[in-house]
Amino acid sequence: MATLAVLAACYLPSIRNARRPRKVTHRVALAALMVVAAHLWHSHRIHVHGEAPAHPHHVTIHGTIASSKTYSWRSEAVIDVSEIESTAPINAPLRLITTSTSPFPANGSPITLEGTLTSPAAARNPGEFDHRTFLRSRGIRAELLVPHHLRNLHPTTPKPPSWRDHTKDLVLHGNPQSPAAAVVRATLLGDRSSLTPDQLTTFRHAGVFHLFAVSGLHVGLLGVLVTTAARLLKAPLKLSLILAPPAMFIYALAVGSPPSAMRAAWMGTIGITIFLIDRKVRVTNLICIAALLLLINDSYLLFQPAFQFSFSALLGLVIVGSSLYQKLDSTLDHDPFIPKRLLTRTQRATTVTSKFLAGNACASLGAIAATAPFSIHYFNLVTPASIVGNLLLWPLTLAIISCGLATVLASIAHLHFIAAGLTSLNLMLGGLAERVATQCAQLPGGSLTITHDPPETARLTIYDLDDAACSTLLELPDQRPLAVGSGRTDMWRYTIQRHLTQISHNTPANWIVHHDSVTHNGYALTHPAKPDGSTTYVSEASTIAQLTLPDAHPLARGHHIPLTPNTSLEILFPPAGFSAARQDDRQLITRVHCGNWRILLLDAAGFLPCATVLAHAPETLRADIVVGGWPNHDVPLTSALLHYIKPKAIILRSPPISIPHARQRKLNQLLEQSGATIIRLRDHGAAIIEIDGQSLRVTGHVSGHHWEFNQSADASDRSSSPYPATAVQNQ
Repeated sequence: MATLAVLAACYLPSIRNARRPRKVTHRVALAALMVVAAHLWHSHRIHVHGEAPAHPHHVTIHGTIASSKTYSWRSEAVIDVSEIESTAPINAPLRLITTSTSPFPANGSPITLEGTLTSPAAARNPGEFDHRTFLRSRGIRAELLVPHHLRNLHPTTPKPPSWRDHTKDLVLHGNPQSPAAAVVRATLLGDRSSLTPDQLTTFRHAGVFHLFAVSGLHVGLLGVLVTTAARLLKAPLKLSLILAPPAMFIYALAVGSPPSAMRAAWMGTIGITIFLIDRKVRVTNLICIAALLLLINDSYLLFQPAFQFSFSALLGLVIVGSSLYQKLDSTLDHDPFIPKRLLTRTQRATTVTSKFLAGNACASLGAIAATAPFSIHYFNLVTPASIVGNLLLWPLTLAIISCGLATVLASIAHLHFIAAGLTSLNLMLGGLAERVATQCAQLPGGSLTITHDPPETARLTIYDLDDAACSTLLELPDQRPLAVGSGRTDMWRYTIQRHLTQISHNTPANWIVHHDSVTHNGYALTHPAKPDGSTTYVSEASTIAQLTLPDAHPLARGHHIPLTPNTSLEILFPPAGFSAARQDDRQLITRVHCGNWRILLLDAAGFLPCATVLAHAPETLRADIVVGGWPNHDVPLTSALLHYIKPKAIILRSPPISIPHARQRKLNQLLEQSGATIIRLRDHGAAIIEIDGQSLRVTGHVSGHHWEFNQSADASDRSSSPYPATAVQNQ
């Protein structure tokens, strides 16, 4: 229904000039019928009526390959399943996705696979990419996990390099690897995989990130170049125009058929066709027809950000931008009673320049106004700097595209010395574009972050990361958050940093680096301390982190980090000058004090840190909530530790695959005797702790379950421990 409503609204501007109501009724009815037919046909084609089982099941599936993609170390395929062999009743047909270590056969080939059929995993942390929702937007409702020893047994032959791969190699002669080359590839092909996070942030805050989306600017320039070349060769006008659509579609297919490029190709083709049959071209009609043609092939594109940004920007440019320019155009002309041939060269140049600047500013304002809702929703960002950025970078983008196309032609003609020279020129233009974007991003007020309401109380997010990595984010009213640990680089980039962006913080004010962050090749090794006034702390037990971040403040037992008058962070381990060989023994143990509440962060601390804390001051270990991880060799909690902590709840991070089942069973027995509420991140996703005065609430991000705790039951209510004192002494 949402698809029908939005598409009908998109088609209404094209019928406002109809002279008779009957024509209006006919056009609305035709648009509705086209949308209904497109959605029903697409839904039937991708078999959206199939669903994955509620629990994983071992199955054997028979089907055909709908599409496949090969990456550097794996291949991914979307399979339309026609038959499922399983002991459980599972409906077919069904569309699913699977991966393999070897390439899949060609599209349309029959395939039989054996594995575990399961539902795609949802986002387990706030701000994390929601893989399940993304797959459902493509009609994929299940995932097949194929065992490693069966992944390369399906019959296949290696695929030869495609013409798309050859085209990507021809764009830059010699395939150079540099930051400027990454900018050129992103501009020409929309390939942003080589861009660094800093480059992505720079272009996004400069408001020119759309230049990396192959759209009408790229496709239209190619059409103009093809038409101009044909005219220079004395070809008739109509023949020159007929040659443009095939070139535009080849370009759109070569860059992976993104919605913006296909939209531009369809609009160019339809516009040229209408011009050739001597009909009047209405841009709004072209936009609506292009949208319908794309959605007929895939109606789920309507919910993809690329489709939303592309069409909203174009509608804003055509409707809002053109309206603004029409109001300014008359004011930019000289006296209308003076013939233009009587104007001096300076007056004519001034008029042309002012109209060019006004046109660019109006187009940018229209695009900003139309895409602002989507930009706020996805990035919490509005970028007025794009008015200046577009004015300066559009000419550079045109030069990069023209130079890239010339490089491709020179490489095809085996003129390698010319291709090498054009590549050098393009790299220079790419570096210049990055410098201009950097200056635009640094303009005062150039990027406005839409801030969410800060939490009224303290909030802790216990992330559920892979491989037993540990990270916790502490948010406080009117302050930027405190990050304790970061996990691996990919975990920081794709989980924690996205969450920080979602709550309108690009970097935390305070950041604690402990051994876990460094041994997992984490954020500390690739991103030094930011020069934005933030404070970085490092555990004294991590020699690597201290060498990597020499300006960081060392942390040892007894240190307190004051955050607010009622909130602070206490360091319990390691003691000053501590050193150990095992990773389990170098973990950081901290405790958050928030009012009368205490939250103990053990993370992946092993036996030695826990024993050291117990030997130093066991009576100070009292905590209401304890967060435990999984050491590599030890059990995360001990009976002696729980005897002194007396927790109301225990939050246990997800165990990695390498943890033996015997150790998990031993821990389960220990937890059953504790009498505390057990919250497992494996079952509930990230745990979000909200503290409001005398009450504390824990919520599971995935399950939505919540647990309430009240401070009225003080420590004296838990003075009795299920563990005898002799057991404590023996431990």
